[in-house]
Amino acid sequence: MGKSAEELYNEDMNRTKNEVEAENLESEVEEYKKPEAPHHIKLTVAILKRSLNFLPSNEKDRKLLVLEILRDGLEIIREFEDELLPMVHLIWHPLVGRFKETDSPVIINYSFLLLTTMARISKEFIRMRTIKDVLPSILNVLKNLSKESYLKDRGSAYSFAEKDIEKTSDAVFIYLSDKQPLPLQREAVNFFKLLILYDPTLQNTIKDWSKEKSTLECKKNVDRIFEENVGENYV
Repeated sequence: MGKSAEELYNEDMNRTKNEVEAENLESEVEEYKKPEAPHHIKLTVAILKRSLNFLPSNEKDRKLLVLEILRDGLEIIREFEDELLPMVHLIWHPLVGRFKETDSPVIINYSFLLLTTMARISKEFIRMRTIKDVLPSILNVLKNLSKESYLKDRGSAYSFAEKDIEKTSDAVFIYLSDKQPLPLQREAVNFFKLLILYDPTLQNTIKDWSKEKSTLECKKNVDRIFEENVGENYV
């Protein structure tokens, strides 16, 4: 027995309803777009791309500036993955080239700082690339530097000359006076603390030297130099 006119009508209505719903769903999918990045993020990306053109420059100062700009810029866009990862990709090959400049430790240092920033904020994105492209250059740099530092002792040019330490210390010592502004006192104390941290063998030298120059105004801060923590609070 065939379907009645009413049944055929209901089927047509249901079919039409389903088709309309499907079309609406497709329209919604087509209309959905990811939110655009904020203007300051777009501007930062544009600056990074422009700066990247100067990374292979022959001028060391320019390269150092670009490496610093790239590092700071990546921190700004770190939360915007759609902008971050393509930028990391663009930076990669010019950055790898900087690790081959083994005659310039400061370029290697700045490049390594940028690399660690990229690794931290892009996570696994550059891990295998680092092992393949950068690690051999870093190992080569370490090998070359080991030859330069081999058999270098405290009396060599590898360490600060004592006369240079004394000149610098003499200039800083006046800021140990309790009559100086507190921030300057603090920085003077930290200077001597860091000097000892750099070369612990200087501790006795600085003690003897400070005794010769110490006054009542400086005594409290001279004592602070040999306390444990750097950057303590001043009252």
